[in-house]
Amino acid sequence: MLLNPEFGREQTLAGLLERMGYEVRTASDCEICLVEAGPFDPHLVIVDAALAVQHRLVHRLRVEQGMERVFFVLLDTGVAKTSTA
Repeated sequence: MLLNPEFGREQTLAGLLERMGYEVRTASDCEICLVEAGPFDPHLVIVDAALAVQHRLVHRLRVEQGMERVFFVLLDTGVAKTSTA
């Protein structure tokens, strides 16, 4: 499962993984990821780290959706930046 709000980056990585033989699902925001991840039952979730923190995504997937054994990779893509005002 790939979560990145920037469509081009998400599709590039998804295409690479698919060519390597992996089944891939993508989501452009956290709510879509939460809905799609359950039925897909991923082994790996790759997500923009800032989005994961802002939406408590890893906790929500692990605890609320029972994905304790799923591996999570958090990337600093620079797409979702929090305000420091």
